[in-house]
Amino acid sequence: QTFTCVRPEPEQRESRECKLPVRVCRLPGAADFHATPRPLPGGRFGARGRASEHLGFEPLGNTTVALALYGAPGGGGDQDSDASADIVEDLKAGGIHGDAVQWDEGDCGSVYFRISVRPGRAFEDQAMAVLQVGYHPRLHPDVYLNGTLLADEDDATPYPWCIDSNTCVQRSPASVRVVVKSAQLRCATGMFLRDGSNRCEECDVGRYSSFGSVIQEGGQPSDVCLTCGWMEEVNRDRSACLVLWGTMVGLIATALSFASGAAFLASQLQATRAFGGRWQILGRECVIWDVSCERGERVLLTTTGPHWWQAAGHFRVYMSATGRPGLDAAEGVSTYAKVAGQDKLELVDEHGQSLSGEMDAAMGSVALGPWQSLWATKCVVAPGRAPV
Repeated sequence: QTFTCVRPEPEQRESRECKLPVRVCRLPGAADFHATPRPLPGGRFGARGRASEHLGFEPLGNTTVALALYGAPGGGGDQDSDASADIVEDLKAGGIHGDAVQWDEGDCGSVYFRISVRPGRAFEDQAMAVLQVGYHPRLHPDVYLNGTLLADEDDATPYPWCIDSNTCVQRSPASVRVVVKSAQLRCATGMFLRDGSNRCEECDVGRYSSFGSVIQEGGQPSDVCLTCGWMEEVNRDRSACLVLWGTMVGLIATALSFASGAAFLASQLQATRAFGGRWQILGRECVIWDVSCERGERVLLTTTGPHWWQAAGHFRVYMSATGRPGLDAAEGVSTYAKVAGQDKLELVDEHGQSLSGEMDAAMGSVALGPWQSLWATKCVVAPGRAPV
């Protein structure tokens, strides 16, 4: 019978229990000659059946067998292995325990032996301990195991006296092999194991891996060490990716802010060719209601509605379609103005001085440059309505 036990992982400190369901068979028809662990007054052990009539031992009421494991002589397994030596040492110390035999309908049954397997080293060699099933050294059996009775039933002496008379042996000749294997080395998250290696290696910074990742022969670390996607980062134990919700919300807020800013710019600026024949960015235009000279002292431009321009000093304005030579920007003329009212501008020269002379117009449009429009204006156009 061969059983396999696995060592605990190297990083564990506690031993692991391994159960061996050993199959045993009893000698049929020999129950009357078998002793049983029943102490009597005076320190004697009780025996069952016909032997009790001659030895004065008190019989017991059930048929069980007290068994133990022993190291096989000359076959203790791999003597260089710590695991095999530990099992044999536990046998000597009585540290291996067995349950009661559960007999089948016939003369065979199973008994569970529990052994402790200590933690080993990573990739420690496999060990094998060869054991034998026998009678317990202190608890006497009430049935014989196959192969332990050497004499005829009628000539047999009750156990354990049969050992002295060479009519029985303590151990069954059948062997039990216990193979102790190393636990598979499994690397933690964020690490990997190369095929055939016995050392875990860390993934590169910014990469993660699952628990127990192994690179197959010919593979690369990138096969198991993965990177996160956009708006993700590796979590603390390097086992998966986390969505950067805070950054995502910030980007969404930035995008919304940019969109609202773009919408505001679109409401304040325009791309037009009306003020010089080429495309340029200007502020939103206001419709001209009238351009006229006031008492020959200054030239006033009146818009159809409030222009809401609040710029201080004089600034450049662009006019188009006025029908008056010397006013339209398309002619290459640079015209300046300063605020004279909520719907009025005074046209001035580049130094801010008032213009004189006749200058009449009653149509067209006027606009500011892009920066002037953003900082100093809001044009509300009400076409068809004359200023009050």
